[in-house]
Amino acid sequence: MRACPLQLEAAPMSDDFPAQYLPIRKIASGGFGSVWEAREKHDPDRPVVIKIPLALMDDEDRVRFSREVRLQSQLNHPNILPVLDHSLDMANPWYAAPLAEGNMAEVLPVLSESDALALFGDALTGVAFAHRNRVLHRDLKPENVLVFAGNGGGRRYARVADFGLGRAFTRDASFKTASHLGAGTPGWAAPEQWTDFGGVDHRADIYSLGQILAYVLATVAVPDSPLTRRLEYCVRTATAVNADHRYRTAEEFHDDFRLVIDHPTSLQRPVDTALTIIQELIENESADLESTRKLAQFLLEHRDDFQLATRTLPRLPYVLLQALLAHHAPAMLPVLESYVSFLEEPLALDYVMTSLRFIEDVLGISPDGATRELSLLASVTLATRYSIAEANYIVSRCVSAERDETVIQALAHHVRTHPAAADWCRANLRHLSLPPVLLHAIGGD
Repeated sequence: MRACPLQLEAAPMSDDFPAQYLPIRKIASGGFGSVWEAREKHDPDRPVVIKIPLALMDDEDRVRFSREVRLQSQLNHPNILPVLDHSLDMANPWYAAPLAEGNMAEVLPVLSESDALALFGDALTGVAFAHRNRVLHRDLKPENVLVFAGNGGGRRYARVADFGLGRAFTRDASFKTASHLGAGTPGWAAPEQWTDFGGVDHRADIYSLGQILAYVLATVAVPDSPLTRRLEYCVRTATAVNADHRYRTAEEFHDDFRLVIDHPTSLQRPVDTALTIIQELIENESADLESTRKLAQFLLEHRDDFQLATRTLPRLPYVLLQALLAHHAPAMLPVLESYVSFLEEPLALDYVMTSLRFIEDVLGISPDGATRELSLLASVTLATRYSIAEANYIVSRCVSAERDETVIQALAHHVRTHPAAADWCRANLRHLSLPPVLLHAIGGD
């Protein structure tokens, strides 16, 4: 169904073809009739398709064609094929619609994973709109999802077509008479369509959409990729044999699908997402302002996550910690405040040492007074609480290296107001060359 140079090809009899259109080529034909590419005579630059049913239609086919035109005319949505013009004259019915590049089955093999999934999202959006307007499709398949070129070089987009088996939710007698017959397309239609076609509801369309998503994944997705695994839940839920176990609405299906596509990390623990971001930065050898912004923002957003903070912060590569403290100090201060609060919990002795080495790195990197004060007081508190020889050595080294007068004043105040800290300082710092204010606080003058 691709546009082609303007040339006549085996045009139908003039009595059969709408007078206001010029036939160009036959796109398809079969038991339903024929589909032609055409041009409007008053606007030859505008390509359209003309669908003409067989002249010898029986009454059921006429009802189906009329239903297709009526339903598609009622559904005004970017992802549903519009009817541009039509005639339901019983002697010569037809309708005109925009010309597509092709259908999903034809176009899918040349698309990227993201573009293919975007087309499926379009189809899902269109069906959800139809359902909100109380219209079922009942014959969804890749061939009935038409693909159009994007405007202005934008991405391709999809429109759902062929509502010939569709119906409104409110049943009328014409639908009930066929309720004992199966209808739809094998491989795409829901199981209940073969036993009670007239009685199926919107969940039959949800089943077909699930089969289309499975087809998209099998055609373009990387097998067993994280994205494929996340979308498998959508497929399994949509294609459950029991309709009661499927998504309740197409909108619910749409919400789950968009969650996976637009927010893939929403299905991960924050700690796993943080580790993934860190690994990407390591692999890309990126530690500049822009590349580390995402990590800083994520750590800030999830600063109250105990597992994330205690697992990721002390194990940050030095170059990343350096970049975070240099480029994102305002964001990192509340992150470190939360981390220090977590250190008030009982800690394994090896984790005490891990934390102190991390704090020593922070003190060695950050010029920010508030960050240094927080870190130095946290180190003294840990050393006071656990009194491990190696911990005492690390903290003594940190105190001895401190030159920020405001931080020294804060440490002196902490020692004066925490007797246990004063005891630790007397035992471990008196041999050092300390500022008088600190010596006075620990009782060394």
